[in-house]
Amino acid sequence: MRKFLVFFVILSLSLLETYAESKIYGTVDSKILDGGQLYVEVHRNYLRSLHNSFAEVHQHNLDHQGDFQVVFDVLEDYAYVNIRYVNSAGKSYFLFRNMNLLLVRDGAEIIVTINSEGVDLSDNVDPLIRIQVEYAETWPEAKAFGTMDKSAYEWKYKSLIKCLDSLQTMYDKIDDIALDLKKGLLLNYQSFHVVGFLKSLSRRALSKEGGIIDNAAYVMLQKLLEDSKQYLTPDVITKYAYNYIDFLKHHIVNDLKANSLMWDERERGKQFWHILNVDYSGYVQDQLLVSFYFDYVKHPRRYFDEELRSTKDVIDDRRFRLMISFLDSQMHGAQAYPFAFRDVAGNLKKLEDFRGKILVLEFWFNGCQPCAILSGHIKQFLDAYPHNEKVTLITINVDKNKEHWLSGVTSGKYTSDTSIDLHVGEQGYFHEMLRQYNYVGFPQLMVIGKDGKLITAFAEKPTNKEGKLAFQKLLDENI
Repeated sequence: MRKFLVFFVILSLSLLETYAESKIYGTVDSKILDGGQLYVEVHRNYLRSLHNSFAEVHQHNLDHQGDFQVVFDVLEDYAYVNIRYVNSAGKSYFLFRNMNLLLVRDGAEIIVTINSEGVDLSDNVDPLIRIQVEYAETWPEAKAFGTMDKSAYEWKYKSLIKCLDSLQTMYDKIDDIALDLKKGLLLNYQSFHVVGFLKSLSRRALSKEGGIIDNAAYVMLQKLLEDSKQYLTPDVITKYAYNYIDFLKHHIVNDLKANSLMWDERERGKQFWHILNVDYSGYVQDQLLVSFYFDYVKHPRRYFDEELRSTKDVIDDRRFRLMISFLDSQMHGAQAYPFAFRDVAGNLKKLEDFRGKILVLEFWFNGCQPCAILSGHIKQFLDAYPHNEKVTLITINVDKNKEHWLSGVTSGKYTSDTSIDLHVGEQGYFHEMLRQYNYVGFPQLMVIGKDGKLITAFAEKPTNKEGKLAFQKLLDENI
């Protein structure tokens, strides 16, 4: 991974001029400061589905006063950054509540205060930063509904439209930011809120296999997609509008799901490729292809082998082609990351120590309720699995604090009597292995074959009947 990032940066430098250094400096409020580390991620060609695989990460250890200064190179006119403080107990303080990133200009100097509410940017006078703070604080009105029906969908729709109009009003008042940036940021934030409602409707309207299961939700979904055209109509390059690409991606998937009963598998593949080639072109098409390709890496049977395997031949942007080549390393049959982690007794355990065994790697952090739930299901599944003597369960904790990891092991919530329990070390969430497989949430489940090659970095979790059947099939095929 390191070699890839170096190559990626070298490529960027070869393509671009010399740019000024950018700085992020500030302090952590003493009320939450207990050591810890500050992380600054610099993202170029950012796509939400890839998240941190291609970020350049700067790590800063904090002193007892909590003051920091991070210097980095944007290497372009603009780039996205993410700022995160992780204290010694592993608690994270984020940039924005909505997990969006901050677009900064080359040579920027950004003032940051980190407090119990997260990363505060209010001391900045740069209009580019100010408008993003305002956008990030603008949300649709929320209301709880006992039952989601036509009237509930209509209320949420009106709330969304009011939010989109508020963002537009803010946009209209901006006169000190370049027009293409104004348009790109507005598109990005309006897309973010549309995608949130779109995903909620889609889960209720369409089954995973395809077809309509809730007509009221489906009618509202179609209305949303149609009406959103008056807001989400870009006339600028979409490089800085990663949420818009996410919107297009969900739009395509919903179309395929809604009509899937009309087509067989081969026909669905043709329709998918037809949409990408006829409806999209240029940079937008490249962004979509890379996003879909990453999904294909995670779930090879979910999309369409023949179409997506030819992606590298279609993409124009050389940096996106480089991304595709790297994503191939995460495919079934690729050499698995050669991990070397310590167990509870301090012994070093390496991938090569487990040759001849099927490895199930379960990634977790202390305090993660879904991690505890998955751990219970994994234990129950493997206890009953007829070939369990051929399978080794390894739990890998991603907390950077060793004591926090050990207390989780002692609790018995995340491990079992037969599991080998390992810790990634002080890098925690930002360990190279987690970045290589783009693990941005937990738990995660990986399966490695007897030969040390990857079976999947994104195994179906055996937490329900469907997941158990899929997980058993995966193991049976590789025993």
